[in-house]
Amino acid sequence: MTSYPMKNRRSFSVDIAKGISIIAIVLGHIHFLYPTWKLVNTTDLFIYLWHVAVFFLLAGFFIKEELLVQPKLWFKKKFSSLYLKILYFYVPAVLLHNVLIKIGWYSLESNDPVINTYSMMEFAKQTVLAICLGGREPIVGAMWFVYVLFMALIGLSIVSWLIKKLAKDERQYEWMRGIALLAMCIVAGILSNKYGLTIRRFSNTFTAMLLIYVGKIMYQKMKLSFDNGYLAIICGLIAFEVACMLGGVALNGNEYKDILQLIVAAPAVLYIIMYIGKHIETNVVGRAIAYVGKESFYVMALHFVGFKFCTLALQGIGYGGANLCDLTPAVGGNILLLLLYAFFGVGFPLLFMWGFRKGKKTIQIIFKNERN
Repeated sequence: MTSYPMKNRRSFSVDIAKGISIIAIVLGHIHFLYPTWKLVNTTDLFIYLWHVAVFFLLAGFFIKEELLVQPKLWFKKKFSSLYLKILYFYVPAVLLHNVLIKIGWYSLESNDPVINTYSMMEFAKQTVLAICLGGREPIVGAMWFVYVLFMALIGLSIVSWLIKKLAKDERQYEWMRGIALLAMCIVAGILSNKYGLTIRRFSNTFTAMLLIYVGKIMYQKMKLSFDNGYLAIICGLIAFEVACMLGGVALNGNEYKDILQLIVAAPAVLYIIMYIGKHIETNVVGRAIAYVGKESFYVMALHFVGFKFCTLALQGIGYGGANLCDLTPAVGGNILLLLLYAFFGVGFPLLFMWGFRKGKKTIQIIFKNERN
């Protein structure tokens, strides 16, 4: 059994947590009739209560405070590491919009107002929207998360910088920042869920800012080691109770019933996932899930494309129940179809990125040899 240095092991278990979460997101985008329990909606408990929130929590783990309180430097760093990566996928998807209609991946009969044949003016408009964090291209629709993550990280930096200037000492700074982030999240939540006032990609940014901060506190201040089995059981009971009482959340629309779902249930599930990660990080399953976690950005970006290829494969073997224009496939209670779509949803992005990197490396070698 291979051993890993402690420094690498911590990030390895985080990659496992990311892998479990992105697999849950892929499963959540497949319409499957999960078994029903009398006390709780199983889909909420095992997916919708935590799958996106956990990603925001994990984003706070390795934030460096000295960089966070320098908004200009922080923006520059996130612009290159996150924002540009969004555009690499979003802009080509916009430019391929009409092609996707022609090949049947989009249906003009859809109720989605975005799905129509673009004119040159509409192409320009949608490209500008993508650049300005307002893109709405269905085939990369899950990328809303990365848009919000980028804005939340920038927002957290600005809030931290402002409060750092106002606070008298470190203790006051931490309290003021926590209260400010909690207050902004509560106000945005009330406006969204009580009054129906939700601004897309803006309202949920405040929610994400709080979740990122909570993740930062868990890992850097509380220094949780995620290795206590008794605490993992307690966290499981907490998550179960919250799911029974409140159900799941839909952070895309900033929809949730109570802030306890965010600051209690999601961290509880994260503890369980990290605990599991600690215990499987050195075996084959752990390595495989960690690999998926390392590539989670690309799985988020391309799993809808993977679903399309799965549908094409099913149609190729004569299965008539698959509809190519469905963005999120409906598989009823067929667990084999669920697993097949999940395999394509996770596997295609991994294969695509492997091929892309291999091709890029080959081209670089060819150009290098020609220069020599």
